[in-house]
Amino acid sequence: MKKKYKINEIASFFKISRQTLIYYDNIGLFKPKFIDSETFYRYYGEDQFSSLRFILILKEAGFSLKEIGEYTKSRSPEESLDYLEEKKKMVDIKIKKMIESKFIIDKKISEMKNIMKKDDIEPQVIYIEPMETIAIDLEKPFNYLKYDKTFSNLLTDVSR
Repeated sequence: MKKKYKINEIASFFKISRQTLIYYDNIGLFKPKFIDSETFYRYYGEDQFSSLRFILILKEAGFSLKEIGEYTKSRSPEESLDYLEEKKKMVDIKIKKMIESKFIIDKKISEMKNIMKKDDIEPQVIYIEPMETIAIDLEKPFNYLKYDKTFSNLLTDVSR
């Protein structure tokens, strides 16, 4: 091993805690290259940097330590590839949901900014309790008597 790096150096470089590295060692996820038998200091090699970086990327992507451990125990390149492709699909689904959420948030921000621009309106944020809604198909010409009777029946059914 060319240069040995102490646990504090690795932790600082990767912006993680010593305890994280110790925990990864204890669960067998990322072991030091060398442990001093007298001081029990953990030392890591430069050749381990890419492995730790990948573990941290998977963790940031939402993988559990158990899932990351499963990947690191892959027996063949094909098994690793299959595992990563499956996880990539999961990440793609999360990204799609986040993009949809961002779109809705952006729309709400735009609506609020438009409301705040109006001089004759004082915007307020109020809480409206959730309520159940019921869709009723009305055929033209609308028969309001039929609508009222149906609505009345629904209210009676709900209160039972």
